[in-house]
Amino acid sequence: MIVINKELIAKFCKKHASAKKSFEPLLKILENNAFSSFKELTETFKTADYVYHVFTIFDVAGHNYRMVTVIDYDFLVIEVRYIWTHEEYNKKQSVLKREAKKYASNK
Repeated sequence: MIVINKELIAKFCKKHASAKKSFEPLLKILENNAFSSFKELTETFKTADYVYHVFTIFDVAGHNYRMVTVIDYDFLVIEVRYIWTHEEYNKKQSVLKREAKKYASNK
């Protein structure tokens, strides 16, 4: 799959140095596979969640970090939208709800 916005991952790892060792293998797996559905994706990433009918959330480093993505399974593209710590993710639910509403109204 093609991962878009990898610079967000690099920026996050620069701020949270210990995260790099968890994101590198995650990216390698994503880029070396062609997942055709969320169901297929969860066979590899069992803790991934599909939230608000828009976002796929990856738990990274034992639930310490959350990578918020939008995946187009037809075009095999994963767009990284946000990367947050677990604490930040809990505080940012309103951001995801607002974006999901925008997404739904643009369909």
